[in-house]
Amino acid sequence: LCGFAAALFGAGSGRGGQQVPARPDAGLKAPAKIEWFPSKKRYRAFALAPRFLDEEDIRAIHLAAQHPSVSEINDRKGYLAFKHRVWRFEAQLRLLCPSLYFRLFD
Repeated sequence: LCGFAAALFGAGSGRGGQQVPARPDAGLKAPAKIEWFPSKKRYRAFALAPRFLDEEDIRAIHLAAQHPSVSEINDRKGYLAFKHRVWRFEAQLRLLCPSLYFRLFD
């Protein structure tokens, strides 16, 4: 589980001189087969990638999201009609499980 999520959060947050891992060259899984579902309106089209994530990947994502350095992002103006609550943890995932991070975001 990605070094058991860097020994269960022992890797830090990437700040204070901590090295953030570079893109790994080995250990990447083969790309998933993507099935596209088109629509007359492009913004309604979607894709399905069965088994793109396995149970270990999902556990790693959950662990990264629970890292102590993750905090809520408040980036919406108060006058906007729509609200949402967001916690970003891409940096924590990249630090704790770089192979999964690059599979998702590269």
